[in-house]
Amino acid sequence: MTGLPSAAYLPLIAKGKAIGSLIVASRNRSAYGQTQIALLEQISAQVAIHIENSRIHAEVEEKARIDNYLQANP
Repeated sequence: MTGLPSAAYLPLIAKGKAIGSLIVASRNRSAYGQTQIALLEQISAQVAIHIENSRIHAEVEEKARIDNYLQANP
């Protein structure tokens, strides 16, 4: 990342599967110590949970739409 000497890349893992990445960067060198990384790890775990819950919710809604269509159009 140009102009950003510090960056942290954290995996977003849901149900043991990588679903994305959380990337944070700073203009300050050595911006992320152990305390900040530990906090970012907790944040990435929560973000992954919310993304997975949203995916499941969208899947359930889609199945409900299909069921409603099939019931209305036998």
